[in-house]
Parts: sequence; C-alpha cells; structure tokens
Amino acid sequence: MDIITQKFFATAARLRRELQEIKNHLKAARETYETRNEQPHPPPIIRGELNRSQSEIDEEAGRHATQERYQNRNLVLQAAGAIITLIIALATFWAAGAARDAARASEQQAKAAWKNIEITSKNIELTVSNFQSDQRAWVGTSDQPVAPTKDERGAYTLGVVLKNTGKTPAFDVRNMVNNDFQPANKPFVPKWWCAKNDPKTKSIVLLQPGASYRVLTHNPPLFPNCGENRATNDVRNRFNDNDALWYVYGWVTYEDVFKCPHWTHFCEFRRAGEMQKVYACETYNDADRNNCAQQQPQMLPDERWK
Repeated sequence: MDIITQKFFATAARLRRELQEIKNHLKAARETYETRNEQPHPPPIIRGELNRSQSEIDEEAGRHATQERYQNRNLVLQAAGAIITLIIALATFWAAGAARDAARASEQQAKAAWKNIEITSKNIELTVSNFQSDQRAWVGTSDQPVAPTKDERGAYTLGVVLKNTGKTPAFDVRNMVNNDFQPANKPFVPKWWCAKNDPKTKSIVLLQPGASYRVLTHNPPLFPNCGENRATNDVRNRFNDNDALWYVYGWVTYEDVFKCPHWTHFCEFRRAGEMQKVYACETYNDADRNNCAQQQPQMLPDERWK
C-alpha cells in the first residue's frame, strides 16, 4: 500500500469519527428540544416580589431559542464541512490514481520508444553491413590457370592469376606464392621457404574491379638465399612416379574501400603427366569474413611467415 492510499484511509477514518460526533450532537440537541416541548408549561405565577416584566421574560426566552438555533446551524455547517472535506479527499485520491496511471503509461511508452530505437539502430547496422558486403572488393584466384613453363636451366615457373571480382577497388594488395612437392598420401601442409626475403611479400598493388594480375613461383628458386632445392630428390622422383603432388599455394591480403582488411588463401596441385590440368586442394582454400561494420576484423595470422 503506497503513502497516498494510507493517507486517504486515515483521512476517511478521521472524517467518519467527526461525522459520528456531529450526529451525536444533533441527536442530543433534538432530544433535548423534544423533551422541553413535550413537558407541560405551568401557568405563570405572578408574585408580588416579581421585579421583571413579562416582556423581559419573553425576550429572554427568545434569546434562548435564537442561541439554540445558532448552535444547530453550526452543527449543520460542521457536517457540511466534513462532507466537503471527504469529497476533496476522494477527488485527491482519484487524481493521485490517475497520475499513477499516467506515469505508468508514460513509462511504458518510453520503453516502447526505446525498443523501437534499438530495432531501428540494428536495422541500420544490418543495412550498412549488407551494403558493405555487397560493394566490397573480393580478391582471389581466377579460373584461368597459369600453364607451367620450363627454361633452358630446367627450372619450372608456375603461378596463379589473382582477380578482384568485387564492385570496388582493392587497396594495398600484397601476396605470397610458393610451390612444393609433397607426398600424395599425406595432408597438404603449407611451407614458406623464404617468405620474408621474397620481394613479392613487399609488393603493393591497386586492383580495380574486374582487374587481375599473375603471380609466379619458381622451382628451383631464383633467389639464392631461399635454398638450393625446395624438395628432396626423393620426393621429386616420387612425383614422377605419381606418389607425390606438385602444389602451388599462397595468400593475398588487401584492404577494401571501407578500410576493412581482408585475406585469401589459395591452393592447387598438379600430377605428373598432367601438368596442364589443375586440381583444387581440399584445404587452404578459404577467405576471411571480416565485416568492419559489425565486428573488429581479424588479420591474417603470423603463421604465414613460417
């Protein structure tokens, strides 16, 4: 029970007590008046020692009657005042209840408005996110394989074509591509022979929508600090016997027009006797799902340098 309700009931109880007292006064006055009127009035006895005239006696009786009427009128006014006070208390209680109802309604409206704001904010974020996902750059390998070539030294040159299939340019495009012989009966494991020393890791390219460029890798390597051979002669011989596969793999990093970083892994392999055919690896063909409108982007892990 709140304070307003407690005060209302206390006021109502006090008014009931006052009304009962007024009723008791009225009842007692009425009974006194009726008793006085019912008693027989003896004839006036006029004695010789009476010093007042009859007019003075009548005047005094009139004053008593007037005083009695005045008291009755005061009791009636008191009763009327108590009734008016009760009415005001009822009106105040009703107004307080109406104010509480209005406050509750306002609170509910405020909560509903805040919920609508949250829904609108989420819809705006989703719209922005969908717009960025639709308009961002997407860089990966194209479906045009690079045919391997062999020079007079017996070194092979392989590669892939990187293409921006998105709707906006890709900025700060960097890539690394490598090749390796690995056993056919084991899962592919990307290895980096000299990634930190390869100039391709430091190249920066602006790739427009629909544009593409080739990235190449060599075996044996062209750079002396990358090692004389990237695979043992035993693995090379196993490749010629179809017991090993020749992998071409790498990664590319870039930034879209919304300044959100992205990365892509790519991997393909060839078999001996089918050098013109390219097969996609079961692993290491993936890309990020960064959306800077929704979350903090995750950069390419440091394992790319190993």
